[in-house]
Amino acid sequence: MTVPLGGQSTRALMTESEIELWTAFRRGDQFAQMGDRGDVREERLTKFLVEQLPGRYSVTSGEIIDAAGNRSGQTDIIIYDGANTRPLVSSGNVAIVPAEAVLATIEVKSKLTKPEVEKVVKGVQKLRVLRPWDAPWAVARQGGQPADDRMPRIFTTLFAYRSDLVPGNWAGTELERFRNCAQDGRTAIQYLDRLVVLERGIILPSNGTGFQPPSKSGVLGLWFFHLINFLAREVVRRDPFPWTQYQWHERESWTRLADPIFDAPSSQRATTSDRLKAKNRRNRQIDH
Repeated sequence: MTVPLGGQSTRALMTESEIELWTAFRRGDQFAQMGDRGDVREERLTKFLVEQLPGRYSVTSGEIIDAAGNRSGQTDIIIYDGANTRPLVSSGNVAIVPAEAVLATIEVKSKLTKPEVEKVVKGVQKLRVLRPWDAPWAVARQGGQPADDRMPRIFTTLFAYRSDLVPGNWAGTELERFRNCAQDGRTAIQYLDRLVVLERGIILPSNGTGFQPPSKSGVLGLWFFHLINFLAREVVRRDPFPWTQYQWHERESWTRLADPIFDAPSSQRATTSDRLKAKNRRNRQIDH
């Protein structure tokens, strides 16, 4: 099958980005041996997203909060609508982001193990407690269901570089491990959209399907296009950001200082006749 020129360029770009992620992964191992706790792997994935996502999407790390004060806890990577919203508080690369602004979250792991999966399950559960617009997050629609219910969705990813499971039947075993951990943690399987292991492949936990590329590249590109397709669809479905829900309320009440005055002339939309008269006046002025 002939790959279109655009597809060839995209594939080359993603392959290069994947190589850079692996370079950051190995550098992170070196820093860990020297006692540096900085997470180079997370930073490199963040850099990749900042460089590749359209300008309206912003990327940060920190916490997510709703208007009622519920919090998600520390989240490795948060993608939010930077065109119409902003963090409530930010310092450097860490922020507190309102739930209504958030479009996607990513938890980054060096090596996927059962304890790490259990941590992610707990984090996803805390994320689902949040109520944007005082409503629960929706899950992926199935069977061609229309997305006209105005319920906000969020795209959640567990992104690991490696797994401690043997390669042979990795996808099936990894899926089983995640499902067991989710059930033990009383967390719905559908709450995690993608389970990514960069050196192995991608799993859709709810659908029970997996992708394992024939070569060691291809995982990053496929996952990225799943993510960006979701962002493009979801951001236009969102209701306006409810700024008033996050405003502070002073104890002092407003007081009447004088009688109200409403003295502006009323505004009326021009009729077809009015527009025709105005056009004729302009034409006469031009003729003269």
